[in-house]
Amino acid sequence: MRSVILLTWYSLSAPLLAQTGFYLRPSAETKFSVSNEKPFGFTTDQGNRVDVVPTRVLYPAGLSVGLAVGYKTERWYLEIHTFQDEALAGARRNNSSINPNDPDMVYVQSGSYYHGGSYARYSMNYGVNLSGHKAQERVGKARWELWGFAGIDYWRRPPIPAESPTGGLWLFNEQDSMSYFADMQTPLRTSFFVTGGLTLKGYNRKGRSIFNVGVFYSQAVTRRVMATSALTFTNYTDGKQYFASIRSKGSGIYFQLSKDIYLNNIFKRKKHVPLD
Repeated sequence: MRSVILLTWYSLSAPLLAQTGFYLRPSAETKFSVSNEKPFGFTTDQGNRVDVVPTRVLYPAGLSVGLAVGYKTERWYLEIHTFQDEALAGARRNNSSINPNDPDMVYVQSGSYYHGGSYARYSMNYGVNLSGHKAQERVGKARWELWGFAGIDYWRRPPIPAESPTGGLWLFNEQDSMSYFADMQTPLRTSFFVTGGLTLKGYNRKGRSIFNVGVFYSQAVTRRVMATSALTFTNYTDGKQYFASIRSKGSGIYFQLSKDIYLNNIFKRKKHVPLD
């Protein structure tokens, strides 16, 4: 007579220590936006100088979250994911002028600003194991694995353009003053990027994912400008205006913290195993 015992086994299964198969990867990341815009400046008829230095690396406080879906073996993985991203533009402004009543006294002022537009980022990444070790060789031990990856990003924003105006007013000296107005423009809705980076994956003694730490760089592959800060300077002394712009393609350096959640650890099937 046969007895039937109900046993549970993991679907989409792979050896636990290998942690292979389909997975979800929730992530949180922060971005350092980079720009190669050149400084510019002008001098008013009154001899007051304004210099604008575009910020090469912008880091506004804040995190964005996203989710990846992928498949991983011991040697490679392929995944797609979505995040919210931003194209940022900003600058530092330096003003200098001579006191009309005391030529030996120079006024120097400085200020900075940034703003940008938000986009949805859709990515496909292919990664390879750079650690050169197999999971079976480290049974019962916590471990780290180094992975390298490359991919393609696609940006897209809603039909409504971003609006993020900013401005300010300052005095050059006792007689002269000026204001500036920066209007954020996002004329283009889509763009493509190439991405490359490294991920350090941590596993516990049972071979399950603890967390991942990643760093990667994303570079725009076209000349499409994703954000433009259009600057207007108004000299209140004589009414003249000066115009300039700072542009951003959206490229940047990212730091990411994530965790792999394997579907074979979530979904389970019941299987009847006959025993004599």
